[in-house]
Amino acid sequence: MNDSIGLNFLPVILAYVNRGAIWWIFVAVCVVFVVFTSVLVFHWERYGRNNLIIILAEVVYLVVSVQIVSLAYSSIISFLNHA
Repeated sequence: MNDSIGLNFLPVILAYVNRGAIWWIFVAVCVVFVVFTSVLVFHWERYGRNNLIIILAEVVYLVVSVQIVSLAYSSIISFLNHA
């Protein structure tokens, strides 16, 4: 099958990645994410008090963010178990 996206090189690159480095990269990304989220939530709370749109945006952002981090974590687990 012809891969129209062009991601055929990905398994080759991931075969040479150190398994421990994957966890360190994940932790580093999570730390940056937590810092960014903290600043964002602070500004939402500080400047958007009692605004229903801001509260809705905060809830949507946090729910979707938790889902994305959970997906990344489960993807790492799956990759390490099957690679």
